Amino acid sequence: MKISFFIIIATFWLAAAIPVNAQELEIALFIPRNDTFWKRVEFFTQDAADDLGMRLKVYSADDKPDRMIEQVQSVVKAGIDGIIFPSFQNIGEQILQISEENRVPAILINSPLLYADHLPR
Repeated sequence: MKISFFIIIATFWLAAAIPVNAQELEIALFIPRNDTFWKRVEFFTQDAADDLGMRLKVYSADDKPDRMIEQVQSVVKAGIDGIIFPSFQNIGEQILQISEENRVPAILINSPLLYADHLPR
């Protein structure tokens, strides 16, 4: 499955982007809803996090983009080590802005960005 390979690669990249310290790293996965597709993404991400010795927290937005933004803001301000998210209903740029402002590594999955100003780097 194409998405599972990407999740594994993305999680490895996130692990490399985060400075390693003695504590176990904690990453957050934000999903739009708890349907079959996103549950599979969650399981693949959990497997990759387990392989890397990371803790994974999963947040479902229940199909509410504003809720996803609020979840990201809360988790980033609480000190999460990294985030993985889709650009659900075109909120990817807002989430990237939040992660950049708080210096938290972020990985966009399964979604394009609408504007060239927020190209991955």
